[in-house]
Amino acid sequence: MRHAHDGTHPDANQRILELVARGEASSRSQLAEALGMAPSTVGLRVQALIDAGALHEGGPGASRGGRRPRELRVSQGRGEVLTVDLGGGHARLGRHALGGALIETRTIP
Repeated sequence: MRHAHDGTHPDANQRILELVARGEASSRSQLAEALGMAPSTVGLRVQALIDAGALHEGGPGASRGGRRPRELRVSQGRGEVLTVDLGGGHARLGRHALGGALIETRTIP
């Protein structure tokens, strides 16, 4: 079954990163299933993300009847995400690793 985010969609690499970062997919086969993409297309995109330093392979994952997959993880040192929480009388800024871990917060009154 094909979804809106197939191999021709310009946001496919971003979707791969999001799914891995959120823990919704940790292997190429899970990504192919979640995105409705061919496993070969997912493999090429994942390898490009590994080559760019955005993803890395961890240890072997749990087997689902075949060869054990290599677990995919977002590389922590390759970028950051900034978040903002605006309130009535303050602003709170957050700095996060790409994997979602909170690095720092600041509150501006």
